Formats: sequence, C-alpha cells, structure tokens
Amino acid sequence: MEIRLLTTEDAEIYLKVCMEGLTKNPEAFSSSYEDVLKHENPVAAMAKRLSNPDKYTLGVFKDNDLIGISTLETKPFIKQEHKAKIGSVFVSPKARGLGAGRALIKAIIENADKLHVEQLMLDVVVGNDAAKKLYESLGFQTYGVQERSLKHNGQYWDEEHMVLFLND
Repeated sequence: MEIRLLTTEDAEIYLKVCMEGLTKNPEAFSSSYEDVLKHENPVAAMAKRLSNPDKYTLGVFKDNDLIGISTLETKPFIKQEHKAKIGSVFVSPKARGLGAGRALIKAIIENADKLHVEQLMLDVVVGNDAAKKLYESLGFQTYGVQERSLKHNGQYWDEEHMVLFLND
C-alpha cells in the first residue's frame, strides 16, 4: 500500500471514492451525495477542496487503486493553531481488513505532528465499533457525545467526539 497527499490532479478519483462512501456509508461524512451533485462541476469542486491550504487529504492506494481517504483540517485562528480535525475517513469495503484504515490514520497523525498540532480531534458515529476500536488503539479518547449530530433522509446519527493529545 502507498499513502500520499492527494492533489488537484487526483480530483476525479477522489470524487469517485467520496461518492462510493456517501452511497455506502453516508453516516461517515457530514456532507451528502446530494450536496456533491449540487455543484455544476463536481470534479472541479473536489479539485478546489484538494487545493485548500488548510486541508491535507491523504489517499491510500493498493495496486494504483485509491481505496481510502482521510482529511486533516488545521485551524486558521491563532488561538486554535494547536488543534486539527480528522474528517472524511473512508476505506472502500473491498479493502477493509487489510490495514488501510490504520495506515491512513497513522499517516494523518504523523502529518499533524509535523505541523506541530497538539490536539487531534475526530468524530465517529455511535455504533461504528470497528472505527472506534481503531481510533482507541491509536490513543484517541472520547470526550463527549452529540446526540442527533447528523441527519439524512429522516435518520439521525449520534457522534462521539474523540481527541488525541500528541505532546503527552
């Protein structure tokens, strides 16, 4: 497996994986399939997202096939520069169980450490036990639960807020 920073040149394959995630695991994203389709040019919208200097989107590849994604979003405010958030974590079902998720999150943690991030946060949907177990095994701890955090097509999902202190 290879992990690398995605660039604007990856927009089309990134869009494909995002759409797979939004279809198969809509609770894993704060956006929806419909949100992506609102854009006149979804590939251009993804390219713009990948060029955002406050977001670092990593992709994990197996045999040159993008099988997983995750984004590290830094905080632009001076008082919050020590914090960052992990979002849009998705590994294609065909690649689960191969260690891609663990490798991806470890790479995100390493990237955050290089950026001098002290607190790394993420949200995980209550009931996604595999993801929660992975995050806990890497040192993340729950610091709160937000009930009805996400809503799509009349269904609600609660989210656990987790944090990893990198300098402890």
